[in-house]
Amino acid sequence: MNREDGFTLIELLVVMGILGVLSAAVVMVLSPTSILNNARNAAGGGKNNG
Repeated sequence: MNREDGFTLIELLVVMGILGVLSAAVVMVLSPTSILNNARNAAGGGKNNG
């Protein structure tokens, strides 16, 4: 059997799936929306300017 060098479709899909799970975990840990909300609340002195 003469196998060519490179990655198969299955291998690429597995790697993409792993990267997707890891990136979702990082986004959940960092939670940029809550960080931005905390910064906004701290800058406004906790007052509601709306």
